This record gives sequence, C-alpha cells and structure tokens, in this order.
Amino acid sequence: MKEPQEETRQPPVSGPRPEKGSGDTVAFPKIEAYEVVAPLGEGAMGTVWQAVQLSTHRLVAMKLLGGKVFGSDKARARFEREVELTARLQHPNIARIYDSGLHRGVYYYVMELIEGVPLDRYVKEGRLGQQEIVRLVRSVCEALQHAHQRGVIHRDLKPTNILVTADGQPHLLDFGLAKAFREEDSGGSATDFGETVGTPDYMSPEQVRGEKTDSRTDIFAVGVVWYELLAGTRPFHGKTPAEILSSILTREPVSVDLLRPDVPTDFRRVIHKCLRKEPELRYQDMDDLLVDLKHLENVLESWEAVTSKKPKSVAVLPFLNLSGEPADEYLCEGLSEDITTDMSKIHDLTVVSRWLAKSRQARGLDVCSIGKELEVDSVLQGSVQRVGKHLRISVQLINVLNGFHLWAEKFDRQMEDIFAVQDEIAVATARALQLRLTGMDREPHLRRGTESSEAYEEFIKGRFHYWYRNTAADVEASERHYRRALELDPSYAQAWVGVADIYNMLWVRGSARRKELVEESRQALARAEKIDPALAYGYYTRAWHHAAAGDIILAEKILREGLAENPEEPALRCTLGMFNLSRGESEKADDDLTATLRLDPFFHYANVYLWVLEAWYRRDLRKALSHLDEVLGFAPDFCHALRAKAKWCLLKGDFQEALKLLGKAAEIDRPWAYHLATEAIALACLNRPEEARAKIEEAVAENPEPTWGVTDQTQAMNTAVALCVLDELDDAFEWLEKTADVFLNSYNPRLLDILANFPALDALRRDNRYEKMKRRYSSLAGRKDEG
Repeated sequence: MKEPQEETRQPPVSGPRPEKGSGDTVAFPKIEAYEVVAPLGEGAMGTVWQAVQLSTHRLVAMKLLGGKVFGSDKARARFEREVELTARLQHPNIARIYDSGLHRGVYYYVMELIEGVPLDRYVKEGRLGQQEIVRLVRSVCEALQHAHQRGVIHRDLKPTNILVTADGQPHLLDFGLAKAFREEDSGGSATDFGETVGTPDYMSPEQVRGEKTDSRTDIFAVGVVWYELLAGTRPFHGKTPAEILSSILTREPVSVDLLRPDVPTDFRRVIHKCLRKEPELRYQDMDDLLVDLKHLENVLESWEAVTSKKPKSVAVLPFLNLSGEPADEYLCEGLSEDITTDMSKIHDLTVVSRWLAKSRQARGLDVCSIGKELEVDSVLQGSVQRVGKHLRISVQLINVLNGFHLWAEKFDRQMEDIFAVQDEIAVATARALQLRLTGMDREPHLRRGTESSEAYEEFIKGRFHYWYRNTAADVEASERHYRRALELDPSYAQAWVGVADIYNMLWVRGSARRKELVEESRQALARAEKIDPALAYGYYTRAWHHAAAGDIILAEKILREGLAENPEEPALRCTLGMFNLSRGESEKADDDLTATLRLDPFFHYANVYLWVLEAWYRRDLRKALSHLDEVLGFAPDFCHALRAKAKWCLLKGDFQEALKLLGKAAEIDRPWAYHLATEAIALACLNRPEEARAKIEEAVAENPEPTWGVTDQTQAMNTAVALCVLDELDDAFEWLEKTADVFLNSYNPRLLDILANFPALDALRRDNRYEKMKRRYSSLAGRKDEG
C-alpha cells in the first residue's frame, strides 16, 4: 500500500475573494466561452475560479486541474468518461457538472456555483440539534442513492465537499471524480492497483488497502461524517496520515453514545453499522440506510418528548473504600468529587452538593432516606477496591421512590483507565435518566487537566491531604504530591494551583518567610494561568494569594466572582465569611458562615469562625460553645476546634482544661503561632512564668510579624494578654500596639469592643498608655473606614 500524502484542504467554491489591489497580481486564465472573474480557492488537485459562461450568462465554478494530476493518456480518457457520466446526474443536492475541456494542456471542468458553507461549519455555527443533523444526513444519502443507482460513486465524501446553502440544503461537490484524479495508466481502476483514493480521515478500509470500491465505500464515509457532526470529533485519529490510515484498519471508534449520551441507542447501532470495517457487514446500499434514517427521525420525536419533562435530580454519595487500606481514602474522595463535577454537566439535571450528600451518609441513613432528605430523584452510590494498580469500581444508580436500580455496573480496570471509568459512569447515568451530557466532547485530559493517570493520582492525593486533613504534616505531604504530579506533567494547571494553595496556607499558619511565600504563590499561579488562562477553578487560591499580598479588596472581588459562577461552593462562601469577620462585619460574616454550613455541614472552619464571632463580638459564650461542640461531635480531633475550646476554657477560668485541650491539639498537629500564644496565657495564669515566656518566644519565632486576618489578630492579642498576666507591661503594650496594627490592616474598627471582654487586661487599662493607644487606633480606624 502506498502512503498517501495529506491533502491540502480545498476552500469551498463560495469562499472569500481576494480584495482587488491587495497582494500579488493574480494571472486569470483565458478560456474560450468563459470569462474568468475571480479566484475562489486552491486545493491539491488544482485551482477553483469563479467564471461567467458567456452563452448563458450564468455564474459557474471552474476547476483547473494541476499538470501532474494525470499520469497517462488513458487516465485522461478515463477522467473525461467520469465527467461525462457525472454530468448526467440530475439531483437537487448534487452540484451539476456543465462542461469540461483542455486549456493549454491543462484540463478543467465547470460546475454549478454553490453559495454555501461546508457542512461541519454549518452544523457548528448553527448549533444544530439531532433532528436537523439527521435531516442533512438524509439529504446527502438521497443524493448518493441517486448517483449509485446510475453507477457513480463519490469516493471522497467529506464535510468540505458538502456545501449547505442559505435555505439549509446540502450540495455534494466533485461527485464521482476522485477515482479519475489518481488513476494510473492501466486498464483497470486505480484501486485495482494498490493506489489509495480519497482524504485519509474519511477513507474506508478497502480504500486504504487499495482494494475494489463500490457504494459501500460511500456508506462508510457517511458514517464518518455523521459521527463527526454529532460528536465533534472524527472516529479515527492520528498525528500523521499514516497513523490515521492505521487507525481505520486496526481500531474500533469510541462508541458515539459515550461522547453524546443524549442520542438514542438506535443512533449508535446505525452509525456504527456504517463504520464496520468489513464491507459485507455494512449497509449494502443506500436504500437500507435511508429506511433506518427515517426510523431514527421517528425515534427522535419520541426521545425528545421523553427528555423534555421536568428536570431530574441526583445525589452522589462518597465512594466507599473496600480496600482495607486507610491510605486509599484519597481515591474514594477523588472519584466522588470528580464524578460529581462530571454529573454537573448533564443537561437538565440538578446535582446536590457532594458535601450535603456526605453529611447524610455520615449519619448512617440508608440510600433512600438520604435521597428523600435531600429531595432528589436518584442517588449514585459506589465503592472502590484497589490491589496495586488494579481497581474494581462498583457503581449503582438507585431510584429514591422505590429503591430499584436504574443502572449498576462493575469496572475492573487499571489505574491508567481512571479517566475512562469516570466518563463512563457519568455517561451511563445520563443515559439511565434519559438526559443529555454536555462538555464531554472535550478530550478527557482537557477536562481533568492532564493526560497522565499517574499525575492525576498524585494530584488527588495532594488534594486529599490539603482539603480533608490539613495538619502541618498533611500540608507537607500535599506539597510533595503536587510536586510529583508536576514532575510527571509540568503543564498540569490544577497542580500548580495546588502548589499555590500550599504557599498560601503556610502564610496563614505564620512564617518568618511570608514575603517569599507570597512571591512563590504568585509564581505558581502565573504558571497555572499561562497554561489555562480561564482558571475558573482558581478563585479560592487567587483570593487567598491577594489577601496575603495585602490587597483585601481585590481578594473579596475575586471571591464574589467565584460565587457568581459557583454559588454552592462552601470554600468560597466560608472564606468570604472569614474576610468579613476579620473586618469586624459580624452580621455579614454570620450570613456567609451560616450559608456555608447549609452547603456543607462538615465545613468545620465555618463553625470555628462562628465561635469567634459569638465570643468576640456578641459576648455569648454559651452559643459560642455550641458551635465548637457541633464540630467536635463530628470530628473530635479537629485541631482548630480544640484550640478554640481551650480559649473558651481560659475565659471561664479553667486553665488546666485549656492546657489539656491544647496538648491534645499539639499531638495531632504542629502548633501554630496563635496556639502557642494561647498556651502562654494558660501557663501565665497557672503561675508558670518561665514556660509562658518560652511559649511566647516560640510563637514569635513561628510568626514574627502578624499582619492581617483572624489568625494574626488572635496571635497578637493572646500575646498581649499573656504578657499582661506576667506583669510585663512594657512588652504587653508593644504587642497591644501590634494588635492594633493587625486590626487596622484588616480594616477592623472593633478592637476596643473585643478588648473590653478580657478582664486580664485591667492592668493595661489603668496605664496612661492605654488611652493613647485607643486614641491612635480610633483615629486611624476612622480614616481607614472613610477610605
């Protein structure tokens, strides 16, 4: 078999004309009986011109064939015979051949001028639905049926050879001529002598092999074109013509309903029958195919009647880990999170927040009870069992009303097949619910961010440690996994965002290298944005980066943009609540944090921030404690809640219990600076001054310059309280001034209200310096507020 050259795509005959006076001068051919008026395009076989036929004064398209098209006199004679045969075709969807001839040794033929656009462009720009596509395909098949009945085969059917006019009618060009274009000097056909005929992407297996062709060759091409119109991609792929031809011969196309699950099952049967590699297994003629096309039109009417009912709803439960290895939890969380994202692309389907689904599952409810509480029609439940790189994933879609299975499947796959499994689950769900999935026409690596399943596995490990664990050790582990993902795929934008999250988190925890962390976060985000300019999933990270960099206004703007696009994302809502809390906007903070818990009852940070709100601004310690008990009832080892409860114990005078809680938190997570400063208060109140001073020094080393936000406010204020209890008033006033500066940087005018809650500061309040600090702070806070 000879390897074909990749064909230059010929512009449609109605393509744009060069502007007069621009570019190089074009030499117009002079052909008897015609006036050539403008060039229309140039392809592999020659040049197309717009001309006027002088005898009829009609506009025509004239194609002058290149000098090397024919290899012999016999081939030229065959071309003339093909033109003569094709000129006899009289069908409204076939561009007519009017004339042919020889001009200065160059052959030409004249055809009807079609003012239209290529079929694929017409479908894409018009956003045509299935019914319109089937109508167009049926018209093409009727034109092919007319030709086949007269012994003419196209052999080079492709979207650029099908122009659609303004009235929506497709017109076939270059009909029946592809065979003659490449025939050798032989008594047989070109295909009898191993010469491939056609454009690689649309060739049939018999064309690739250089075997005899017939009407079934056109039927194969119809299948390719139809598949492309529906799926937005061709069934056979390759980087070179040779790879494409090999794919046609050796690979089966991805089932069209995996790419377009909104199509009825009958579509898959008909299209893939057209694409059978063995001609004897395809439709044997256009008559049979047209019968099935008519059937499909009827099926579509019924299908659309079913799918036009009210939107359906589903909850995706976190997948259960059956591996027996706690380390595999990341895979279960990653699968449920990404499948939920895929399900959100199903048209007319409401997908309940995975956080809400998880909270109901944690309460031990059965599947139907979970579905009824969440007011959904169906629940997707799954499990994962992993042995090495082998995965067994079991999934079932359950009807909440009666508990029956709508769909169930087991997938025994390797880890490298994880993308395909996720896609198949979303597609099967869409089909079971008779709904349409959008966004699946993109390649999996474009949706996931990487082609590498190994990089993806490292990424979901990093995401799991960051979002579901978040201790100091987990933050370090998260960074290792993100970095490993980037070693495997440096163009993995989501992993770069993950790295930026790490730097932001290290900034929040407190560090002597805060300036460097802000710069490192900026660089990681810049890498991500260069790879993926949209970066729709990076709102949270970008907001934290700009907050750390000191631009709180921009940070809040980014959060609000993110919430406009993702109103049910609890991390965005909670962060906005924290920003409001850091400014002392208690009512706004309450709204955001309460809304966070409605979206995700497990978003424990929201309850911790609500504790701060109640204790600092509303002075309601009973209600503040209720928020902590809510968290610790779900997660008794959640460090931030343990630390906050320790602070509650300090306010109640139970210093030993406070130390006990802080010690428990320290066993789970390396203490943050504000934790160390809280310990200093407890130790000072227990008259253990040396230990208290050591904790203060440790806190200062951990975060020497608190600057902004609730965490820094807490560290600075706790340090001032501890020093006051130690009766080191000079140092206490220094830290009280720092506390004022942190509140000013946070645009918070309510420091004095908070300080009034602390009896331990009485010694400071009796000092003249306290009144000076109050006046300075009030003056600057007023200016900031006016600004």
